[in-house]
Amino acid sequence: MKSLLLFFLLITGLALPSVVDAQDTAFWAHPENTVGQARFVNDSTHYFYGNAFGQEWFFGRNYRVEQRNNAGNVTASAEYVYDTLRYQWYKQSRFEAQYTNDTLYRSLFTYVRRWPGDEWLLIDSIAFDANGNPRISWLKVWDEIKQKFVRGQRTETLYNENQRPGEIWHQAYDTITGNWMNDYYLQINYHQHGLDSLRKYQKWQAQQQQWADSLRIITTYDENLHLDQIIHQLYENNTWVNFQRYDYFFDANDRISKLYQYTYNELLQSWDYKYFTSYIYSTGQQERIQYLWDGSQWLNRSKVTTIYQQELPGEVYTYYWSYSTNRWANASLSVYEYDTAANRTLYTFYSWDEYHQKWRNFYKQQFFWSWFTPQTIMELPAARFRVFPNPAVNSITVQMDGNTTESKPCLITIFSANGMKVMQQQVLDNQMQIDISALPAGQYLLSVAGEKEKGAVVFIKQ
Repeated sequence: MKSLLLFFLLITGLALPSVVDAQDTAFWAHPENTVGQARFVNDSTHYFYGNAFGQEWFFGRNYRVEQRNNAGNVTASAEYVYDTLRYQWYKQSRFEAQYTNDTLYRSLFTYVRRWPGDEWLLIDSIAFDANGNPRISWLKVWDEIKQKFVRGQRTETLYNENQRPGEIWHQAYDTITGNWMNDYYLQINYHQHGLDSLRKYQKWQAQQQQWADSLRIITTYDENLHLDQIIHQLYENNTWVNFQRYDYFFDANDRISKLYQYTYNELLQSWDYKYFTSYIYSTGQQERIQYLWDGSQWLNRSKVTTIYQQELPGEVYTYYWSYSTNRWANASLSVYEYDTAANRTLYTFYSWDEYHQKWRNFYKQQFFWSWFTPQTIMELPAARFRVFPNPAVNSITVQMDGNTTESKPCLITIFSANGMKVMQQQVLDNQMQIDISALPAGQYLLSVAGEKEKGAVVFIKQ
């Protein structure tokens, strides 16, 4: 689900071409006998503009099919890759998931095909606890040329009484011994509103066979529970030393308006400016400008302009400041297209050719959707709760209507743009914070289901 478009502010001396230059070849037909006939079936096609002379799209393609249950969760999927030498499709990877009552995860498995021998290797697995929380997960990266696993990671998570992550152990894959080796340990503390207040990391010291303090992140909030300040501290010489700082400011509409980034000056024992980011909002558009502090003044560094279509990203322009021309210079352009159901159908990425003053094809991804329409996800009534900040960076706060009193906790579920469930938590009071730092940037749908309160809100993760 997603889409954008509208009007764009022109900077002096900068004009955007209204028509994107592109040379497209016809898309190949789908491989036969691979498209399932159940609900929520979709796949995506990748094209890379990799020709050295920039004449045509690369004939490389991935084809993915997903099978989902009645709750909209993926139960199985397969990814096919087109062999441009043999001119045939082959199944490269497959995915399986098991659920309890179609909603709670029990386990996930991902396999990759090993050549030669046509053998399936388990490369990714997640085991969930009784509440549907990821308990133990691991993944390995298989190198087809070296015929071995070249890296991997394993995570074990313990949850507190509110079903929020409290302790996380992270291990790395040792390619020599084939064993999991301790990497770091993370402890997360929350304050009374369930907001993330302190994260402390410890690194594993192999020689001493013990954990040692490494980094801690202190987060504070204002009276509206917006992010106020984040401080990173390093553990050096048996004491915590300031390292980085982020100060956040929000407007009256609960949108982030300014962000200051600092580094700590050990010599002067004070914070020095590093970056300043300004967020400007107008109808159907958001502009994000970042400045660099040179010791005496702010200098232009980069700019991102997002144009929306019905609250969905349509065009995203990125710029850098050219000191030679003293103006903003084009860097890249991302264009999103959607169908009438707000499903993304095409994503195209362009790079700017400064010499010819035109956009050049670089990458595109096409999405195909079955004629089945997702149910229960898009058909929720208007929400009686707030989600802020929106857009968000690391976390969102869900605030219920003060007149709503639930006898049982409400269930909050977050869906990705293509309808996939990515997170689920219970609301234990009228307000709670949800950590979304692990989610990829994009648009998400948050739904609330309770005895009295039901609704859905779209938010953007930056």
